[in-house]
Amino acid sequence: MIRTAPKRESASPRRIARAGLAPLEMTLALPILLFVMALMIIAGTTAAWKARTDANSRQTTFRAILPRTGADDPNPRGWPQEAQMRLDGNGEGYVEFDPYQPHEVVRADRLTAPTGESVDVLQEALDTQNEILLGVAEIQRRYPMMANMRPEGINPIREFPILNGDWRFSTIKNPDDGRGIGGNVVRRVPHMYPSDFEGQLASEIREYQDRAIDLISDPDGPTIDQLDQDQELAMPIPRGTEYEPPYGIGRSPNYFLPENGLTRRNLLQPERLCTYDPQRLYTELGIDLEAEIRNVPRRITRDHLQMYQAHLSHIERLLEMLEDPASLPPELLAYLQSKQPQMEANKPRLEEFIDQLESFRDSL
Repeated sequence: MIRTAPKRESASPRRIARAGLAPLEMTLALPILLFVMALMIIAGTTAAWKARTDANSRQTTFRAILPRTGADDPNPRGWPQEAQMRLDGNGEGYVEFDPYQPHEVVRADRLTAPTGESVDVLQEALDTQNEILLGVAEIQRRYPMMANMRPEGINPIREFPILNGDWRFSTIKNPDDGRGIGGNVVRRVPHMYPSDFEGQLASEIREYQDRAIDLISDPDGPTIDQLDQDQELAMPIPRGTEYEPPYGIGRSPNYFLPENGLTRRNLLQPERLCTYDPQRLYTELGIDLEAEIRNVPRRITRDHLQMYQAHLSHIERLLEMLEDPASLPPELLAYLQSKQPQMEANKPRLEEFIDQLESFRDSL
């Protein structure tokens, strides 16, 4: 038996009609694909150079901040030699509104006190537009592909302004002699307000010098009696149903001696710390003495607050008793009624003193 191969079906007419179109389609689409690929490369390259230009504009500015000049700093690695990193001098107009404009203490030609004294104002000291560094980074690069499409290629330019020099001691200079401040420990006020304070305060300076000479020549004299023996604090504490001001806390503290018992004993008995080691002396006594000295304003404020608050509480208690006169003996009622005008006059004055002292205490 002889087998014959199956008869092959004839090819479809449709398939025969599209034969060879795939290479043609590829040929037609390839330029578009290459164009899109080139645009992607151009976009990525442009974004990379813009980012580098932005970073280098910042570096241009920061490497020139005082006391640096940026003159000897090399450009970053990979930054082309023909690209630019430069300072364009002081920029202007970066702050649309001067926040100090309405303040007379920084923008007035002269300040005049109600008493007639005048003070010059160095307006340049707080000028927000002055000494602004403007760092510029610029680069010109050809497109990595299709360079003829845009002959100028990639040209990113970035500017970065920063305030430089203002409020530094080396830049605050007197306009008369051109001399600046010698260091951060020097007070800026005489330079920002270059006036003759010594001439305006001549009498106060003389009085201070006289008191200082009196204190040095006679430390046990009457110069500091008011601080040594505060007669107001030494008055008795209010008690009972009488009202006979002035009142105090019953004692006159000595603010020249430390309040801490151990520190006071070490100060009054120096033999306890007899040593040739200054560091040990400072560690065991100096640190505590510094803390005690800084605490003197708080101690004085605390004692005066105690005095005024006790006086005010005494007035409020007596005025509260007067609200129920039927419960008081006739003699006490007549006595308190005679003192009532004085108590009502002293009450707001004491409240004012307490508010002032509490505000001062909170600021310490």
